[in-house]
Amino acid sequence: MHVSQVNALFQKAIALDIGGRLAEALAGYDAVVALAPDHADALSNRANLLADLGRTSEALAGYDRALAVAPGHADAWSNRGNLLLRLGDQEQALACYDRAIAIAPDHADAHLNRANLLGALERFEAALTSRERLARLDPRNPDMAIAHGTTLAALRRFAEALDCFDRAVALAPGLAQAHYNRGHALSDLRRVEEALVAYDRALALAPDYADAWNNRGVMLRDLRRLEEAVASLDRALALRPDNADALYNRGNARADLGRSREALADFDAALRLKPDDARIHNNRGNVLVHLKRPEEAVGAYARAFTLSPDHPNLRGMYLHTRMHLCDWSGFDAAVAELAAAIDAGRRASMPFPVLALCDSPEIHRACAATFVAANSMADPDAPNTRHPRHQRIRIGYFSADFHSHATMHLMAELFERHDRKRFQIFAFSFGPDRDDPWRTRLRRSVDRFIEVRDKTDRDVARMARRLEIDIAVDLKGFTEDGRNGIFRSRAAPIQVNYLGYPGTMAMPEMDYILADPVLIPPESRAFY
Repeated sequence: MHVSQVNALFQKAIALDIGGRLAEALAGYDAVVALAPDHADALSNRANLLADLGRTSEALAGYDRALAVAPGHADAWSNRGNLLLRLGDQEQALACYDRAIAIAPDHADAHLNRANLLGALERFEAALTSRERLARLDPRNPDMAIAHGTTLAALRRFAEALDCFDRAVALAPGLAQAHYNRGHALSDLRRVEEALVAYDRALALAPDYADAWNNRGVMLRDLRRLEEAVASLDRALALRPDNADALYNRGNARADLGRSREALADFDAALRLKPDDARIHNNRGNVLVHLKRPEEAVGAYARAFTLSPDHPNLRGMYLHTRMHLCDWSGFDAAVAELAAAIDAGRRASMPFPVLALCDSPEIHRACAATFVAANSMADPDAPNTRHPRHQRIRIGYFSADFHSHATMHLMAELFERHDRKRFQIFAFSFGPDRDDPWRTRLRRSVDRFIEVRDKTDRDVARMARRLEIDIAVDLKGFTEDGRNGIFRSRAAPIQVNYLGYPGTMAMPEMDYILADPVLIPPESRAFY
Protein backbone atom coordinates (compact mmCIF):
# COMPACT_ATOMS: atom_id res chain seq x y z
CA MET A 1 0.00 0.00 0.00
CA HIS A 2 1.19 3.49 -0.81
CA VAL A 3 2.55 5.70 1.98
CA SER A 4 -0.28 8.16 1.49
CA GLN A 5 -2.81 5.42 2.11
CA VAL A 6 -1.04 4.40 5.35
CA ASN A 7 -1.13 8.03 6.48
CA ALA A 8 -4.81 8.23 5.65
CA LEU A 9 -5.51 5.15 7.79
CA PHE A 10 -3.41 6.63 10.58
CA GLN A 11 -5.27 9.96 10.52
CA LYS A 12 -8.60 8.14 10.53
CA ALA A 13 -7.50 6.10 13.59
CA ILE A 14 -6.51 9.33 15.35
CA ALA A 15 -9.91 10.86 14.61
CA LEU A 16 -11.68 7.76 15.96
CA ASP A 17 -9.44 7.90 19.05
CA ILE A 18 -10.25 11.56 19.69
CA GLY A 19 -13.93 10.85 19.12
CA GLY A 20 -13.96 8.19 21.80
CA ARG A 21 -14.58 5.29 19.44
CA LEU A 22 -11.79 3.34 21.05
CA ALA A 23 -12.37 -0.15 19.67
CA GLU A 24 -12.48 1.18 16.11
CA ALA A 25 -9.44 3.36 16.77
CA LEU A 26 -7.49 0.34 18.06
CA ALA A 27 -8.43 -1.62 14.97
CA GLY A 28 -7.25 1.33 12.87
CA TYR A 29 -3.85 1.46 14.60
CA ASP A 30 -3.55 -2.31 14.22
CA ALA A 31 -4.21 -1.92 10.49
CA VAL A 32 -1.53 0.76 10.17
CA VAL A 33 1.02 -1.36 12.05
CA ALA A 34 0.18 -4.41 9.97
CA LEU A 35 0.97 -2.44 6.81
CA ALA A 36 3.88 -0.44 8.28
CA PRO A 37 5.47 -2.34 11.21
CA ASP A 38 7.97 0.47 11.78
CA HIS A 39 5.37 3.23 12.10
CA ALA A 40 6.55 4.57 15.49
CA ASP A 41 3.72 7.10 15.92
CA ALA A 42 1.09 4.42 15.32
CA LEU A 43 2.84 2.06 17.73
CA SER A 44 3.02 4.81 20.36
CA ASN A 45 -0.61 5.88 19.92
CA ARG A 46 -1.72 2.24 20.03
CA ALA A 47 0.11 1.83 23.36
CA ASN A 48 -1.57 5.00 24.69
CA LEU A 49 -4.97 3.58 23.77
CA LEU A 50 -4.20 0.21 25.38
CA ALA A 51 -3.16 2.05 28.55
CA ASP A 52 -6.45 3.97 28.51
CA LEU A 53 -8.30 0.67 28.15
CA GLY A 54 -6.49 -0.73 31.21
CA ARG A 55 -4.57 -3.33 29.21
CA THR A 56 -1.35 -2.30 30.90
CA SER A 57 0.93 -5.21 30.05
CA GLU A 58 0.05 -4.90 26.37
CA ALA A 59 0.51 -1.13 26.57
CA LEU A 60 3.97 -1.47 28.13
CA ALA A 61 4.97 -3.91 25.43
CA GLY A 62 3.61 -1.48 22.85
CA TYR A 63 5.80 1.37 24.14
CA ASP A 64 8.83 -0.91 24.14
CA ARG A 65 8.09 -1.88 20.54
CA ALA A 66 7.72 1.77 19.52
CA LEU A 67 11.00 2.67 21.21
CA ALA A 68 12.80 -0.26 19.64
CA VAL A 69 11.79 1.21 16.28
CA ALA A 70 12.43 4.84 17.27
CA PRO A 71 14.63 5.24 20.41
CA GLY A 72 14.35 9.02 20.08
CA HIS A 73 10.53 9.09 20.36
CA ALA A 74 10.13 11.52 23.26
CA ASP A 75 6.34 11.12 23.50
CA ALA A 76 6.66 7.35 23.83
CA TRP A 77 9.21 7.74 26.64
CA SER A 78 7.01 10.26 28.43
CA ASN A 79 3.85 8.15 28.13
CA ARG A 80 5.74 5.00 29.11
CA GLY A 81 6.71 6.91 32.26
CA ASN A 82 3.06 7.72 32.93
CA LEU A 83 2.13 4.04 32.68
CA LEU A 84 4.98 2.95 34.95
CA LEU A 85 3.93 5.56 37.47
CA ARG A 86 0.40 4.19 37.39
CA LEU A 87 1.88 0.75 38.06
CA GLY A 88 3.76 2.12 41.08
CA ASP A 89 7.29 2.06 39.65
CA GLN A 90 8.26 5.63 40.48
CA GLU A 91 11.99 5.39 39.80
CA GLN A 92 11.55 3.82 36.37
CA ALA A 93 8.86 6.39 35.56
CA LEU A 94 11.29 9.14 36.51
CA ALA A 95 13.97 7.60 34.27
CA CYS A 96 11.51 7.68 31.36
CA TYR A 97 10.71 11.34 31.92
CA ASP A 98 14.42 12.15 32.10
CA ARG A 99 14.97 10.28 28.83
CA ALA A 100 12.14 12.18 27.12
CA ILE A 101 13.59 15.51 28.29
CA ALA A 102 17.09 14.55 27.13
CA ILE A 103 15.63 13.97 23.66
CA ALA A 104 13.29 17.00 23.70
CA PRO A 105 14.41 19.55 26.33
CA ASP A 106 11.16 21.52 25.99
CA HIS A 107 8.82 18.51 26.33
CA ALA A 108 6.18 20.14 28.53
CA ASP A 109 4.29 16.98 29.52
CA ALA A 110 7.48 15.21 30.57
CA HIS A 111 8.59 18.20 32.64
CA LEU A 112 5.15 18.49 34.23
CA ASN A 113 4.90 14.84 35.18
CA ARG A 114 8.52 14.74 36.31
CA ALA A 115 7.99 17.78 38.55
CA ASN A 116 4.76 16.35 40.00
CA LEU A 117 6.43 13.03 40.75
CA LEU A 118 9.50 14.61 42.34
CA GLY A 119 7.23 16.84 44.41
CA ALA A 120 5.31 13.80 45.66
CA LEU A 121 8.66 12.25 46.59
CA GLU A 122 9.61 15.53 48.38
CA ARG A 123 12.65 15.90 46.14
CA PHE A 124 11.87 19.56 45.64
CA GLU A 125 15.29 20.75 44.51
CA ALA A 126 15.23 18.28 41.62
CA ALA A 127 11.61 19.18 40.82
CA LEU A 128 12.51 22.86 40.61
CA THR A 129 14.45 22.49 37.35
CA SER A 130 11.31 21.23 35.59
CA ARG A 131 9.11 23.87 37.25
CA GLU A 132 11.47 26.59 36.01
CA ARG A 133 11.46 25.19 32.47
CA LEU A 134 7.66 24.98 32.45
CA ALA A 135 7.39 28.58 33.63
CA ARG A 136 9.58 29.65 30.71
CA LEU A 137 7.70 27.48 28.21
CA ASP A 138 4.29 28.80 29.24
CA PRO A 139 4.86 32.15 30.97
CA ARG A 140 1.22 33.20 30.78
CA ASN A 141 -0.15 30.08 32.43
CA PRO A 142 -1.18 30.87 36.04
CA ASP A 143 -1.25 27.17 36.95
CA MET A 144 2.43 26.87 36.02
CA ALA A 145 3.23 29.93 38.12
CA ILE A 146 1.35 28.45 41.09
CA ALA A 147 3.12 25.09 40.78
CA HIS A 148 6.50 26.84 40.51
CA GLY A 149 5.76 28.89 43.61
CA THR A 150 4.58 25.84 45.55
CA THR A 151 7.89 24.09 44.89
CA LEU A 152 9.85 27.16 45.97
CA ALA A 153 7.77 27.37 49.13
CA ALA A 154 8.57 23.72 49.90
CA LEU A 155 12.24 24.72 49.67
CA ARG A 156 11.50 27.58 52.12
CA ARG A 157 12.34 30.15 49.46
CA PHE A 158 9.26 32.10 50.42
CA ALA A 159 10.07 35.47 48.86
CA GLU A 160 10.63 33.82 45.46
CA ALA A 161 7.46 31.78 45.93
CA LEU A 162 5.53 35.00 46.58
CA ASP A 163 6.84 36.41 43.29
CA CYS A 164 5.38 33.38 41.49
CA PHE A 165 2.01 33.73 43.20
CA ASP A 166 1.97 37.47 42.46
CA ARG A 167 2.50 36.59 38.81
CA ALA A 168 -0.36 34.08 38.95
CA VAL A 169 -2.67 36.72 40.46
CA ALA A 170 -1.66 39.21 37.75
CA LEU A 171 -2.39 36.61 35.05
CA ALA A 172 -5.68 35.41 36.57
CA PRO A 173 -7.11 37.84 39.14
CA GLY A 174 -10.25 35.72 39.40
CA LEU A 175 -8.40 32.52 40.31
CA ALA A 176 -9.04 31.83 43.99
CA GLN A 177 -6.16 29.36 44.26
CA ALA A 178 -3.67 32.04 43.25
CA HIS A 179 -4.81 34.34 46.08
CA TYR A 180 -4.85 31.38 48.50
CA ASN A 181 -1.28 30.39 47.69
CA ARG A 182 -0.22 34.02 47.89
CA GLY A 183 -1.67 34.08 51.41
CA HIS A 184 0.37 30.99 52.25
CA ALA A 185 3.62 32.64 51.16
CA LEU A 186 2.83 35.85 53.03
CA SER A 187 2.08 33.80 56.13
CA ASP A 188 5.42 32.01 55.82
CA LEU A 189 7.09 35.42 55.57
CA ARG A 190 5.20 36.44 58.76
CA ARG A 191 3.38 39.21 56.89
CA VAL A 192 0.23 38.23 58.70
CA GLU A 193 -2.04 41.19 57.91
CA GLU A 194 -1.30 40.87 54.18
CA ALA A 195 -1.87 37.12 54.32
CA LEU A 196 -5.30 37.70 55.84
CA VAL A 197 -6.20 40.04 52.98
CA ALA A 198 -5.10 37.41 50.44
CA TYR A 199 -7.26 34.72 52.08
CA ASP A 200 -10.21 37.11 52.14
CA ARG A 201 -9.79 37.69 48.42
CA ALA A 202 -9.70 33.95 47.78
CA LEU A 203 -12.92 33.55 49.78
CA ALA A 204 -14.62 36.42 47.96
CA LEU A 205 -14.05 34.40 44.77
CA ALA A 206 -14.75 30.96 46.27
CA PRO A 207 -16.88 31.24 49.44
CA ASP A 208 -16.76 27.48 50.03
CA TYR A 209 -12.95 27.26 49.97
CA ALA A 210 -12.53 25.29 53.22
CA ASP A 211 -8.73 25.47 53.30
CA ALA A 212 -8.86 29.25 52.94
CA TRP A 213 -11.26 29.51 55.89
CA ASN A 214 -8.87 27.32 57.86
CA ASN A 215 -5.78 29.36 57.08
CA ARG A 216 -7.68 32.59 57.61
CA GLY A 217 -8.45 31.35 61.11
CA VAL A 218 -4.76 30.76 61.77
CA MET A 219 -3.93 34.33 60.68
CA LEU A 220 -6.67 35.77 62.88
CA ARG A 221 -5.25 33.83 65.83
CA ASP A 222 -1.81 35.26 65.11
CA LEU A 223 -3.41 38.71 65.11
CA ARG A 224 -4.99 37.99 68.53
CA ARG A 225 -8.48 38.21 67.02
CA LEU A 226 -9.36 34.96 68.72
CA GLU A 227 -13.17 34.98 68.55
CA GLU A 228 -12.98 35.75 64.83
CA ALA A 229 -10.42 32.96 64.45
CA VAL A 230 -12.80 30.47 66.02
CA ALA A 231 -15.65 31.66 63.77
CA SER A 232 -13.49 31.25 60.66
CA LEU A 233 -12.47 27.75 61.73
CA ASP A 234 -16.11 26.93 62.48
CA ARG A 235 -16.85 27.79 58.85
CA ALA A 236 -14.00 25.59 57.62
CA LEU A 237 -15.37 22.68 59.64
CA ALA A 238 -18.94 23.26 58.49
CA LEU A 239 -17.64 22.79 54.95
CA ARG A 240 -15.34 19.87 55.82
CA PRO A 241 -16.13 18.26 59.18
CA ASP A 242 -13.31 15.74 58.72
CA ASN A 243 -10.61 18.43 58.44
CA ALA A 244 -8.15 17.44 61.18
CA ASP A 245 -6.01 20.54 60.63
CA ALA A 246 -8.99 22.84 61.17
CA LEU A 247 -9.91 20.97 64.35
CA TYR A 248 -6.32 21.31 65.56
CA ASN A 249 -6.26 25.02 64.75
CA ARG A 250 -9.62 25.64 66.43
CA GLY A 251 -8.32 23.80 69.48
CA ASN A 252 -5.34 26.16 69.61
CA ALA A 253 -7.56 29.24 69.34
CA ARG A 254 -9.94 27.97 72.00
CA ALA A 255 -6.98 27.21 74.27
CA ASP A 256 -5.78 30.81 73.82
CA LEU A 257 -9.26 31.97 74.89
CA GLY A 258 -9.03 29.86 78.05
CA ARG A 259 -11.72 27.48 76.78
CA SER A 260 -9.59 24.46 77.64
CA ARG A 261 -12.32 21.82 77.70
CA GLU A 262 -13.53 22.80 74.24
CA ALA A 263 -9.93 22.83 73.03
CA LEU A 264 -9.46 19.31 74.41
CA ALA A 265 -12.58 18.14 72.56
CA ASP A 266 -11.17 19.57 69.32
CA PHE A 267 -7.80 17.85 69.81
CA ASP A 268 -9.53 14.54 70.60
CA ALA A 269 -11.63 14.83 67.44
CA ALA A 270 -8.54 15.69 65.39
CA LEU A 271 -6.72 12.64 66.75
CA ARG A 272 -9.55 10.36 65.67
CA LEU A 273 -8.77 11.53 62.13
CA LYS A 274 -4.96 11.75 62.44
CA PRO A 275 -3.93 9.51 65.34
CA ASP A 276 -0.22 9.79 64.55
CA ASP A 277 0.06 13.58 64.44
CA ALA A 278 2.64 14.61 67.06
CA ARG A 279 1.48 18.26 67.00
CA ILE A 280 -1.99 17.31 68.18
CA HIS A 281 -0.75 15.02 70.96
CA ASN A 282 1.66 17.74 72.12
CA ASN A 283 -0.96 20.50 72.27
CA ARG A 284 -3.43 18.11 73.86
CA GLY A 285 -0.82 17.64 76.59
CA ASN A 286 -0.53 21.42 77.01
CA VAL A 287 -4.29 21.75 77.52
CA LEU A 288 -4.33 18.87 79.99
CA VAL A 289 -1.65 20.68 82.00
CA HIS A 290 -3.93 23.74 82.12
CA LEU A 291 -6.78 21.52 83.26
CA LYS A 292 -4.52 20.20 86.06
CA ARG A 293 -4.65 16.65 84.73
CA PRO A 294 -0.89 15.95 84.71
CA GLU A 295 -1.12 12.14 84.49
CA GLU A 296 -3.05 12.41 81.23
CA ALA A 297 -0.76 15.20 80.03
CA VAL A 298 2.28 12.97 80.50
CA GLY A 299 0.55 10.28 78.43
CA ALA A 300 -0.12 12.78 75.64
CA TYR A 301 3.48 14.03 75.70
CA ALA A 302 4.80 10.46 75.74
CA ARG A 303 2.82 9.63 72.60
CA ALA A 304 4.03 12.82 70.89
CA PHE A 305 7.61 11.98 71.90
CA THR A 306 7.33 8.49 70.41
CA LEU A 307 6.10 9.98 67.13
CA SER A 308 8.49 12.96 66.96
CA PRO A 309 11.18 13.28 69.67
CA ASP A 310 12.35 16.62 68.27
CA HIS A 311 8.93 18.26 68.14
CA PRO A 312 9.44 21.89 69.25
CA ASN A 313 9.49 22.37 73.03
CA LEU A 314 8.24 18.84 73.71
CA ARG A 315 11.18 17.43 75.68
CA GLY A 316 11.09 20.21 78.23
CA MET A 317 7.33 20.10 78.84
CA TYR A 318 7.35 16.30 79.01
CA LEU A 319 10.06 16.24 81.67
CA HIS A 320 8.66 19.21 83.58
CA THR A 321 5.24 17.55 83.81
CA ARG A 322 6.83 14.29 84.96
CA MET A 323 8.49 16.30 87.75
CA HIS A 324 5.04 17.32 88.98
CA LEU A 325 4.22 13.62 89.31
CA CYS A 326 7.54 12.83 91.03
CA ASP A 327 8.35 10.44 88.18
CA TRP A 328 12.14 10.18 88.37
CA SER A 329 12.61 7.04 86.26
CA GLY A 330 15.56 7.60 83.90
CA PHE A 331 15.32 11.27 84.78
CA ASP A 332 19.00 12.19 84.93
CA ALA A 333 19.65 10.66 81.52
CA ALA A 334 16.61 12.44 80.07
CA VAL A 335 17.76 15.80 81.45
CA ALA A 336 21.24 15.21 80.01
CA GLU A 337 19.68 14.51 76.60
CA LEU A 338 17.60 17.68 76.92
CA ALA A 339 20.68 19.77 77.73
CA ALA A 340 22.58 18.24 74.79
CA ALA A 341 19.69 19.04 72.44
CA ILE A 342 19.56 22.65 73.67
CA ASP A 343 23.33 22.99 73.37
CA ALA A 344 23.06 21.75 69.77
CA GLY A 345 20.61 24.57 68.98
CA ARG A 346 17.50 22.39 68.77
CA ARG A 347 14.10 23.69 69.89
CA ALA A 348 13.88 21.22 72.76
CA SER A 349 12.08 23.31 75.37
CA MET A 350 10.53 26.60 76.28
CA PRO A 351 12.87 28.45 78.65
CA PHE A 352 10.76 28.33 81.82
CA PRO A 353 10.81 24.53 82.41
CA VAL A 354 14.59 24.48 81.90
CA LEU A 355 15.07 26.66 85.00
CA ALA A 356 13.75 23.76 87.07
CA LEU A 357 15.30 20.97 85.01
CA CYS A 358 18.97 21.90 85.01
CA ASP A 359 21.22 24.30 86.91
CA SER A 360 23.32 25.63 84.05
CA PRO A 361 23.28 29.32 83.09
CA GLU A 362 24.88 28.37 79.75
CA ILE A 363 21.99 26.05 78.92
CA HIS A 364 19.43 28.58 80.17
CA ARG A 365 20.83 31.21 77.83
CA ALA A 366 21.08 28.84 74.85
CA CYS A 367 17.49 27.69 75.35
CA ALA A 368 16.19 31.27 75.58
CA ALA A 369 18.10 32.37 72.47
CA THR A 370 16.74 29.46 70.41
CA PHE A 371 13.20 30.05 71.67
CA VAL A 372 13.29 33.77 70.85
CA ALA A 373 14.65 33.18 67.35
CA ALA A 374 11.90 30.66 66.58
CA ASN A 375 8.90 32.37 68.15
CA SER A 376 9.12 36.10 67.51
CA MET A 377 10.55 38.51 64.99
CA ALA A 378 12.00 41.95 65.48
CA ASP A 379 10.00 44.77 63.90
CA PRO A 380 12.11 46.16 61.05
CA ASP A 381 10.22 49.44 61.30
CA ALA A 382 10.97 49.95 64.98
CA PRO A 383 13.25 52.94 65.60
CA ASN A 384 15.92 52.46 68.24
CA THR A 385 16.09 56.09 69.31
CA ARG A 386 15.18 57.89 72.50
CA HIS A 387 12.11 60.05 72.71
CA PRO A 388 12.27 63.78 73.39
CA ARG A 389 12.92 64.45 77.07
CA HIS A 390 9.70 64.45 79.11
CA GLN A 391 9.01 66.42 82.24
CA ARG A 392 8.19 63.09 83.90
CA ILE A 393 9.89 59.86 82.86
CA ARG A 394 7.28 57.56 81.34
CA ILE A 395 7.43 53.99 82.61
CA GLY A 396 5.26 51.28 81.07
CA TYR A 397 4.65 48.02 82.93
CA PHE A 398 3.49 45.11 80.76
CA SER A 399 1.76 42.04 82.21
CA ALA A 400 -1.09 39.54 81.95
CA ASP A 401 -1.38 39.52 85.75
CA PHE A 402 -2.96 42.83 86.76
CA HIS A 403 -5.55 41.12 88.98
CA SER A 404 -5.47 38.85 92.03
CA HIS A 405 -2.21 37.15 91.20
CA ALA A 406 1.20 36.70 92.83
CA THR A 407 2.61 39.55 90.73
CA MET A 408 0.06 42.04 92.06
CA HIS A 409 0.36 40.72 95.62
CA LEU A 410 4.08 41.47 95.41
CA MET A 411 3.89 44.76 93.50
CA ALA A 412 0.74 46.62 94.54
CA GLU A 413 2.60 48.81 97.04
CA LEU A 414 5.49 49.30 94.61
CA PHE A 415 3.11 50.94 92.11
CA GLU A 416 1.74 53.17 94.87
CA ARG A 417 5.18 54.29 96.00
CA HIS A 418 6.38 55.67 92.65
CA ASP A 419 7.24 59.36 92.86
CA ARG A 420 4.44 60.66 90.63
CA LYS A 421 6.14 64.07 90.37
CA ARG A 422 9.07 62.46 88.56
CA PHE A 423 7.43 59.45 86.87
CA GLN A 424 4.33 58.90 84.77
CA ILE A 425 3.15 55.29 85.12
CA PHE A 426 1.37 53.26 82.42
CA ALA A 427 0.03 49.70 82.86
CA PHE A 428 -0.41 47.67 79.65
CA SER A 429 -2.64 44.68 80.39
CA PHE A 430 -2.81 41.68 78.05
CA GLY A 431 -4.40 39.29 80.55
CA PRO A 432 -8.00 38.41 81.40
CA ASP A 433 -10.48 41.19 82.13
CA ARG A 434 -11.02 40.56 85.84
CA ASP A 435 -12.54 43.40 87.81
CA ASP A 436 -11.31 42.50 91.29
CA PRO A 437 -9.95 44.60 94.21
CA TRP A 438 -6.35 44.14 93.11
CA ARG A 439 -7.04 45.58 89.68
CA THR A 440 -9.04 48.41 91.22
CA ARG A 441 -6.09 49.19 93.48
CA LEU A 442 -3.70 49.19 90.52
CA ARG A 443 -5.91 51.50 88.47
CA ARG A 444 -5.83 54.04 91.29
CA SER A 445 -2.03 53.95 91.44
CA VAL A 446 -1.16 54.45 87.73
CA ASP A 447 -1.70 57.33 85.33
CA ARG A 448 -3.10 55.15 82.56
CA PHE A 449 -4.39 51.57 82.47
CA ILE A 450 -4.53 50.24 78.88
CA GLU A 451 -6.14 46.96 77.74
CA VAL A 452 -4.13 45.43 74.89
CA ARG A 453 -4.98 41.73 75.07
CA ASP A 454 -6.63 41.77 71.61
CA LYS A 455 -3.71 43.54 69.92
CA THR A 456 -0.72 41.96 68.22
CA ASP A 457 2.73 42.24 69.75
CA ARG A 458 3.79 44.73 67.09
CA ASP A 459 0.66 46.82 67.57
CA VAL A 460 1.25 46.98 71.33
CA ALA A 461 4.87 48.04 70.77
CA ARG A 462 3.82 50.68 68.25
CA MET A 463 1.21 52.02 70.67
CA ALA A 464 3.87 52.27 73.38
CA ARG A 465 6.15 54.15 70.99
CA ARG A 466 3.34 56.55 70.08
CA LEU A 467 2.85 57.19 73.79
CA GLU A 468 6.61 57.82 74.01
CA ILE A 469 7.18 55.34 76.81
CA ASP A 470 10.77 55.85 78.00
CA ILE A 471 11.21 52.58 79.92
CA ALA A 472 9.25 49.39 79.23
CA VAL A 473 9.22 46.83 82.05
CA ASP A 474 8.30 43.23 81.17
CA LEU A 475 6.75 41.54 84.22
CA LYS A 476 6.19 38.20 82.47
CA GLY A 477 9.32 37.10 80.64
CA PHE A 478 8.99 33.48 79.53
CA THR A 479 6.20 32.58 81.96
CA GLU A 480 2.67 31.63 80.95
CA ASP A 481 0.98 34.27 78.76
CA GLY A 482 4.26 36.14 78.23
CA ARG A 483 4.45 38.36 75.15
CA ASN A 484 8.16 38.72 74.42
CA GLY A 485 7.31 39.79 70.85
CA ILE A 486 6.27 43.18 72.25
CA PHE A 487 9.83 43.81 73.35
CA ARG A 488 11.39 42.36 70.23
CA SER A 489 9.38 45.07 68.45
CA ARG A 490 10.90 47.77 70.72
CA ALA A 491 8.17 49.16 72.93
CA ALA A 492 10.62 51.69 74.40
CA PRO A 493 14.22 52.88 74.07
CA ILE A 494 15.03 51.15 77.39
CA GLN A 495 13.54 47.71 78.08
CA VAL A 496 13.79 45.84 81.37
CA ASN A 497 13.04 42.29 82.53
CA TYR A 498 11.77 42.30 86.10
CA LEU A 499 10.23 40.00 88.68
CA GLY A 500 8.12 37.52 86.68
CA TYR A 501 10.95 35.60 85.07
CA PRO A 502 14.24 35.42 86.97
CA GLY A 503 16.26 34.19 84.00
CA THR A 504 17.93 35.58 80.94
CA MET A 505 15.73 36.66 78.03
CA ALA A 506 18.67 36.28 75.60
CA MET A 507 17.09 39.03 73.48
CA PRO A 508 19.21 41.76 71.93
CA GLU A 509 16.28 44.11 72.49
CA MET A 510 16.13 43.50 76.26
CA ASP A 511 18.55 45.97 77.79
CA TYR A 512 18.46 45.14 81.51
CA ILE A 513 17.31 42.70 84.13
CA LEU A 514 16.61 44.00 87.64
CA ALA A 515 18.25 41.50 89.97
CA ASP A 516 20.57 41.19 92.95
CA PRO A 517 23.69 39.11 93.66
CA VAL A 518 21.57 36.31 95.06
CA LEU A 519 19.67 35.89 91.82
CA ILE A 520 22.69 36.55 89.60
CA PRO A 521 26.05 35.93 91.30
CA PRO A 522 28.92 37.87 89.72
CA GLU A 523 30.26 34.76 87.97
CA SER A 524 26.89 34.30 86.17
CA ARG A 525 26.54 37.84 84.79
CA ALA A 526 28.05 36.86 81.44
CA PHE A 527 24.99 34.72 80.71
CA TYR A 528 22.52 37.61 80.99
